Amino acid sequence: MLKKEKSQRRCLDVAYGLLARREHSRSELQNKLAQRDNCAEDDIDELLDLLAADNIQSDERFVESMVRSAINKGQGPVKIRYKLQEHGVDSSLIAIYLDNAEVDWGDVLHQARCKRFGDTTPNDYPTQAKQSRFLAGRGFSAEMINKEFIYD
Repeated sequence: MLKKEKSQRRCLDVAYGLLARREHSRSELQNKLAQRDNCAEDDIDELLDLLAADNIQSDERFVESMVRSAINKGQGPVKIRYKLQEHGVDSSLIAIYLDNAEVDWGDVLHQARCKRFGDTTPNDYPTQAKQSRFLAGRGFSAEMINKEFIYD
């Protein structure tokens, strides 16, 4: 019994260490703990429930942090949604935070384009296509990209 408690304590210490560096989703933390030798599979769920109950690990806080960081990097909603799904975040939680984000995506798109290509509007098709591909790679929808070039 004492050996199991030591194992649980080591697993908890690993989780604290991971969460001290940055926020993690529950799924991401579960995968990282499962890769460790000192964390038993049956202890991990119990540990994650404990961390969530103590508000040490929160998927909501993780999503909020990731969305804020991605917006500051000039990334669009498509890419943000994809990155959060990669981290194992529930789709409904992603939708809540992206739909309720008080962000002007057109402004984020414009700033990303201007940072990369300058403030001038492209006046030929190849230049506009190049900028459109860049913005699509950043996670902006075709509709948003087209609005940028129509109104600009």
